[in-house]
Amino acid sequence: MGSCALLTSLSAAAEPPVPEILYYKFNEAGTTVTNHASAPPAGTATATITNYLTQDNAFSDTAQALLGTGTSSATDYVNTNWATSLSGSWTLSFATSNIAQSTSTYYILGDINAGSFRCFSGGVAGVGNWILRGPPTDVYATGAAGIAPHMTTFVYDQALGNIYAYVDAVLVSTVSQPAISASSAGPFKVGGYSSSANLNGHMADFRFYSHALTQSEITDIYNYVLKSHYVGGTASGIVRTGLVLQNNAGDDLPVDADGGFTFATPVAEGSGYDVTVSAQPPGQECTVSNSSGSVASANVTDVAVTCADTPADLVITVDDGSSYAQYGQPVDYLVTLTNNGGTTASDVTVSSTVSGLDTAAAQWSCTPGGGATCTDKGNGPFGDTVTVPFNGTLSWIVTIPVLSAAGDTVEFDVSAPGTSASDIDTVAIFRDGFE
Repeated sequence: MGSCALLTSLSAAAEPPVPEILYYKFNEAGTTVTNHASAPPAGTATATITNYLTQDNAFSDTAQALLGTGTSSATDYVNTNWATSLSGSWTLSFATSNIAQSTSTYYILGDINAGSFRCFSGGVAGVGNWILRGPPTDVYATGAAGIAPHMTTFVYDQALGNIYAYVDAVLVSTVSQPAISASSAGPFKVGGYSSSANLNGHMADFRFYSHALTQSEITDIYNYVLKSHYVGGTASGIVRTGLVLQNNAGDDLPVDADGGFTFATPVAEGSGYDVTVSAQPPGQECTVSNSSGSVASANVTDVAVTCADTPADLVITVDDGSSYAQYGQPVDYLVTLTNNGGTTASDVTVSSTVSGLDTAAAQWSCTPGGGATCTDKGNGPFGDTVTVPFNGTLSWIVTIPVLSAAGDTVEFDVSAPGTSASDIDTVAIFRDGFE
């Protein structure tokens, strides 16, 4: 394995490959720590924080941290419940910050019964460095145990017989190794080792893989944990559910109420973001300002989504359920008026015109729905003044006789602002006993 410069143009940061053995995010309340590994050893589904260590402390925009005490590992540590088993290739990766810059020795992981497998700073490691030792021949991660956040990765490649040390995804050391094998009844400790002084600072994103990671995979972890940020902002004016936002044409995010929002997938520094509306709330139109740009070194928080009701959108229909009418017989017309817009339509005039129909003899009644209002019933030429809110509907049954002097067709036309409809029937003469 060789070194590789970090990419200068980073893509959207999907979460890196999941470790098989141990994976702690330290983002929960209390003393239970979930093991998010893909194939956790028996009994390791959760770890337990003992004594004064705490989790869910801020580390980076995408990670939370375990906060150490710098005291005895006999009482303060994370009990992984793992019976340590080191065989074949493996990878150990973790991020740290605010590490005490001291010549005193502070231990952050290990198992004294597994060949004294351990990692620490200070002492022979020197100030500001981590050293991995025990079954492995000493491997230094120089400069990784600092105040500033750093990610340390140790990769054991059994086939090549080397352990590679990476700091912030850059190869800093290669140490030839004999075959490494160690096991014990455990427990493997995180944040401490044996009874020695424990973690004196923050630890985040602890990963233990059962295979040797590639340079690309290590870079993915680094970008995700230390060089990625979330995109979000504030929404206002929402009165109905149904708004869905997208970032970079994906990462769908339903937003059903005013307030802050944040996309689930972080974006790597230097990469672009583009927030768009994928689905509008019914009867509303939402627009996005500050919608696009390039992610710098912090979360994007100034995307603004503003929603407003759409104008009233009236649709009127009329239908008598037939294509024919008969001289002197009544015709029952169903007239409907619906508002598909988000704004209430008030004082709406509904009117009608006819041909071949006796409007003076007309009778009609109205059934409102969805908060709409209308005149209950009426006689004579059909017309009404109504109010129709969003999704409100009015239904009229209008009964009008056909004039005996009607021509070949009869026509009933209805209209409201911005909408109209017609029903035309052929006048037919039916034999007795048929309609």
